[in-house]
Amino acid sequence: MSPDAGHGGGVMSAARRWVASDLALLVVLLGMAVAALLVPGVPEPIEWALGVPFLVLVPGYALISALLPWSDDREPTGEGDGHRGGDLLRRVTLALPLSVIAVGAVGVLLSATVGIRLVPAVVGIAAVTVLGVVVALVRRVTHPPAARAAPLRESSTSMLRLGGTPVQTAVMILALVALTTAVAFAATAPTDQDPYTEFYVLSENETGDLVADEYPATFVAGEGHTLYFGVENHEHRRVTYDVVVRSQAVGPDGNATATERVDSFNVGVDAGERAIVERTVAPTETGEPRRLQFLLFEDGVPSDPGADGADAALHVWVDVTADDSTSSTGPTEGGSIGAGSAGSESTRTGPT
Repeated sequence: MSPDAGHGGGVMSAARRWVASDLALLVVLLGMAVAALLVPGVPEPIEWALGVPFLVLVPGYALISALLPWSDDREPTGEGDGHRGGDLLRRVTLALPLSVIAVGAVGVLLSATVGIRLVPAVVGIAAVTVLGVVVALVRRVTHPPAARAAPLRESSTSMLRLGGTPVQTAVMILALVALTTAVAFAATAPTDQDPYTEFYVLSENETGDLVADEYPATFVAGEGHTLYFGVENHEHRRVTYDVVVRSQAVGPDGNATATERVDSFNVGVDAGERAIVERTVAPTETGEPRRLQFLLFEDGVPSDPGADGADAALHVWVDVTADDSTSSTGPTEGGSIGAGSAGSESTRTGPT
């Protein structure tokens, strides 16, 4: 075999080894970012460290790889010297504005359909990235091995130098500085809004809609009515909420003379998300009237839960009878929610 042939075989072998190395690293970064953003309990610094590249680099790099399946140093036919370097630098530089476009397009699509929320946004951006990676890989293998894009190949880029023209290097450095500054500012700047939680109780009306009104006025002891508990998390962190439902007999002075714990449950809600929990509420102690109380706790339920120690407290007045001879026939007979001193249907908790 001639030296040239041997050299050509070595080039093609290296091309095959490096053809998908950058895409493989991109998929790994994508998986880590999705896990950090969607799995509960991930420390905030890790969310920032993986979430920012997920937004500003990952989708754009996948798209530029799909658009340019051949090396920037060679023609699609495989001709060229292959020693100019800077392929990775150019692609990363182009990936930054393309990421902005891709994320913006996903946001517009979500806004017109299901709404912009964390899970749909992460899934949408990840789908764009995976599609770009698949197209890039398919297009690369259709070109001659020596011409295929392989930005991590040592012949195209060096770990000891950025490569590329001075203008490209300057643009890349400025982009990285701007990105680092933006991340640092976003991570340390105070939020525009103090954290709070919105808590409300809903019932189902005659048309099947959930409304904050028309609650059942009469319960038969041991037979429940279905209520829906809404919790909206604006605490800027994932919170596991505990809800306690109590039925109280109340004396003339407004103080409880007897308390029955009717129900309790917990629900985890991501930051910026809302949960609606369906529960059957069935007090067993009779009395006319009784105060049906709904208490929300953010940091666990104390041994003696009460309205004073709750992060949010709501109540409704009901009659609990021994049989259904005097019971109301539907939710339209019901009263309205009271929220203790808050005086509104949805109580916001203070900063934590």
